[in-house]
Amino acid sequence: MCSSDLCSLPRPRAWPPGREERIGLTALSSASALRISGSRGAYQPSRPRVGCAILAGMEARASEVFVGRAGELGKLERALDATRAGTGATVLVSGEAGIGKTRLAAELVRRARDAGFATLLGRSIDLVGTELPYQPFADALRPLGKPWQADRQAPGSQLGVFEETLALLTERANAAPVLLVLEDLHWADTSTLDLVVFLAHNLTDRAVLLLATYRADDPTSASRVRRLADGVRRSGSALVLDLGPLEREELTALLAARAARPLPAALADAIAARCEGNPFFAEELLAASEPPDA
Repeated sequence: MCSSDLCSLPRPRAWPPGREERIGLTALSSASALRISGSRGAYQPSRPRVGCAILAGMEARASEVFVGRAGELGKLERALDATRAGTGATVLVSGEAGIGKTRLAAELVRRARDAGFATLLGRSIDLVGTELPYQPFADALRPLGKPWQADRQAPGSQLGVFEETLALLTERANAAPVLLVLEDLHWADTSTLDLVVFLAHNLTDRAVLLLATYRADDPTSASRVRRLADGVRRSGSALVLDLGPLEREELTALLAARAARPLPAALADAIAARCEGNPFFAEELLAASEPPDA
């Protein structure tokens, strides 16, 4: 059994236009009882910055419960410990839209900040007709300086950008270990992806942990991100996490924390069956099933 509102919502096979921007920006950040809340409010820069639209207002939302991803979070905790001891690494987190990449990254950021890490965030933008080289790096590293002033057409200029970026991160890590998070790399240009691979091969002896998220199933970027993953794996210091659906009990805990009132078992079961383990879609179905005054 399920409500008529719920039964009228088929599981979309492709996210409608504009829906992707909401994933991790709104619906995933609204569960006040969850520590897995996503991007809007998920991150806080290590120090205030003026004029950075991506990071403005992104402060961690503390809560009592983190739902699921225990195995992945354990691996990320061990990577934090190794980085704090001076052995850096690169982590790639992939999964379909709404599966919880931003939530997992947000929890890691919160724990890293509690452990004394400097946290830096950049996010790729889905541009219409152009590419901005190194755009997520520019966002993340803005408080550390501007490593992209050289003429990119000059011979060797890309290597110069790579080396200067590494130097900036190394200098910052001399004061405190660094967690650098780059989101939505399926929208990044090839220069950005090449820089990620370069860093993956050079962070082992530095207190820098780089975490990048992307959708492996995005048809426009599948080939690029596959090469990214291959290049990062060859560094020998990579951790690649492919997030799958939440388990049934994890979805039940998510729905219980998210619901405005006690949820009937039949409705919880119907949502869990229909959302196929996707937490964003589960929350959308929950919202559709609740009365307007809930």
